[in-house]
Amino acid sequence: MSLTPALSLYRRSLKLSLDWAVHRSVWRGQAVYIRSLFEANKDVRDPRQQQVRSTRSDRFARHIFDD
Repeated sequence: MSLTPALSLYRRSLKLSLDWAVHRSVWRGQAVYIRSLFEANKDVRDPRQQQVRSTRSDRFARHIFDD
């Protein structure tokens, strides 16, 4: 992913997970997990694959954090 969209998605994911965490210690584990997901996909350079992963991430975030 290019840096700006990936960074924005990463920050938004962390903020949303912090909003839903009961305790900061629980959130820290979630933050490490989110970081591992981004690290696993950091070498994706194909724009089509980046778009697919971004779309999946957005749908996942809306599903998990939907009120």
